[in-house]
Amino acid sequence: MEDEQRLVAARETDGAYDYDDEDYEPTREERRVTAREDNLEECFGICLFFIYLMIFSISMLLEQSAQSSRFADHIHAKLASVHYDLDMVVDTKSYYDYLEKAFIPALWENSTDTKLATDMSTYLHPLDVQNRIVGSVQFRQVRVARKNDCQVSPMFKQYMVACFPPFSTGGMWGGASTESKASFGPQAKFTWSDDPTGSAFSGLIGSYPAGGFMQYLSTNITKANMLVTQLKEEAFLGSATRACFLDFAVWASNTGTYAAVTVAVEFGPTGSSAHKTTVLIISESSLQPAGTGAPKDVVAFVLVNVVILFVIYYMYEEGKEFRESRLAYFQDGWNILDWINMILILIAFVTRLLVFAAASGMAIGEAALKDKDAFTNLRGLAVSAEMVRLLMAMNAVLLWLKCSKYLKKIPKVKELVVTIWSALTLFLPFLFMFGLLFVGFVISYNVGFGDKIRELSTFSSTVVYLMRAYLKDVKLRPAYEITPLFGAGMILLFYVTCVLVSVTVVNAIFNDAIFRGKHNKPKKKFSLAAKHEIEIHEDQPVEECGREMVEVYWRAIDGLKNHAPRSMLRLLPRRDFGKKERDLDFSADEDEDGEGDLDEDGRPASKALVDRDIDDYDSDYDEETMDNQPAPTSRKDVLRAVEHMSGRVLSEVSIVGIEIRSELHDVCERVAQMQMAVEELTWRTDRVRSEQEDYLH
Repeated sequence: MEDEQRLVAARETDGAYDYDDEDYEPTREERRVTAREDNLEECFGICLFFIYLMIFSISMLLEQSAQSSRFADHIHAKLASVHYDLDMVVDTKSYYDYLEKAFIPALWENSTDTKLATDMSTYLHPLDVQNRIVGSVQFRQVRVARKNDCQVSPMFKQYMVACFPPFSTGGMWGGASTESKASFGPQAKFTWSDDPTGSAFSGLIGSYPAGGFMQYLSTNITKANMLVTQLKEEAFLGSATRACFLDFAVWASNTGTYAAVTVAVEFGPTGSSAHKTTVLIISESSLQPAGTGAPKDVVAFVLVNVVILFVIYYMYEEGKEFRESRLAYFQDGWNILDWINMILILIAFVTRLLVFAAASGMAIGEAALKDKDAFTNLRGLAVSAEMVRLLMAMNAVLLWLKCSKYLKKIPKVKELVVTIWSALTLFLPFLFMFGLLFVGFVISYNVGFGDKIRELSTFSSTVVYLMRAYLKDVKLRPAYEITPLFGAGMILLFYVTCVLVSVTVVNAIFNDAIFRGKHNKPKKKFSLAAKHEIEIHEDQPVEECGREMVEVYWRAIDGLKNHAPRSMLRLLPRRDFGKKERDLDFSADEDEDGEGDLDEDGRPASKALVDRDIDDYDSDYDEETMDNQPAPTSRKDVLRAVEHMSGRVLSEVSIVGIEIRSELHDVCERVAQMQMAVEELTWRTDRVRSEQEDYLH
């Protein structure tokens, strides 16, 4: 502290130093003050980041509820039917059967629960006592236009073959759209319309827009069955149908949450079919700020706004850093990760605000309260709210990943992080090579088996399938059953190269890093100049913060000494405790060239030995640890080592003596117990003998 005060006083003196001089080299005191300022600033940044991380995590966890998954499972169970399952739908005729035998009976069930719900309130159609359907059910289909020249040349070039092609809207890859928007049916009564509150749907066969040909199933079961019968007679579904959707919304009155339900069935151009049921849960906190006003929702909303303030502050700091370093700023991968994280958080926040605005304009449920058959489509809101959750989930991964950046500054974790980062120097090239090999297998499996196995029909689905096979989540046996010879060869090649070899190489990389980090620590040279260099404490933010806290502690003790009575002074700790150990003469560590060995922590070898003697005097003897101790370099070190070992021998002898005495005491106690047992048996034997003699006489 005195050196720093002298330095500050010198800086305040005009002309003391010429900092504009390029040849000027800062003194040790100046470098120490600069290092202290940098360490404290970095320590403040670390603490601020962890506060930000905790606030972000708590805000996300407060918005989650275990009831959401149970609500979704309950709706899935309601739609399941023992009489006619959705898996039985293979064409448009069986789809009508599903509507009549499974879907309508499930939603318009006449049971004790629905009767109790109707007695409680006549508003909204009851699904059961706790849940009600908001409005009617939308029955929508998308169609393709008929194509009249589907003949294949040259075999059928003389014929005119009509067909209904796969569904396509053109999309980002261009091409002609095959979607049909033309009216059809009796007197062209079925017309196409768009749904601004809906959302696009991605199925197993294709992707479909929000619009289509729409019909609405009434909340009255008789009217709903009559509509299905009428649609069947008027051929509402046909060969041009590529997908059918049943959209409706369910409101859980006890929890105040909504469920946007979509039951989708796709009809492929080859005659195949696929089905998918999605249930997206929307909480009240996703529709309006602070949700229902419960303390949990209010705290979550406040913490989300605090997170945005942190993001704005970090954007300002990153912009300031970019102005200072320019292009070198992008050479640090952590900076790029920071921008990705901040941009994702801002996108999620803006999307959240848009959902708030859209929900307030929709007035959910008001139309259904006046007319039970008024349809309300919540799928658009549900998809946006789901995107907010997914973006925040991705941000959680990125933020917690960033912890590894700061763990390198924590003393106890530093060696582990350094070992892991050293392993990445070999792991990343291996990962690149593994990626190239994996892409080759993806292409080979897609080309070789894509026309026979649905999971391998596209490049993206093949990637997912082989990754699952790598994690032993699926089996590759279908490839063998289709083509035994080729399939067996590909499976064996994939298993050997991507499973056996890769796993072994990864284990070898990390084992090598651990070995090098433990046994191959480089030796440094020590001199008095190096000692002063070490005491500058550069790049030690956490240690610097600890030193500052210790200094504040001793200042408080000094203040107490100035005001405490003299009788209490002996109870206060002394500031010079351990001064003798800190003031050791390091000149004895120098060899002929003025240098000596440093240990792995950057301390002189003899000083490190003394520190170990003080800290580990009572520890057990460890042969491996003693083998790694530096050899004595001076007479003082030899004497100190002899004293140390003599103390250890005496302590071991004392411990052995205590153990022997305790064992002898236990033996004597056991002998006394045995003697008492013998006396007890003798007394009982004499008593039995005397009783028998009395009985005989």
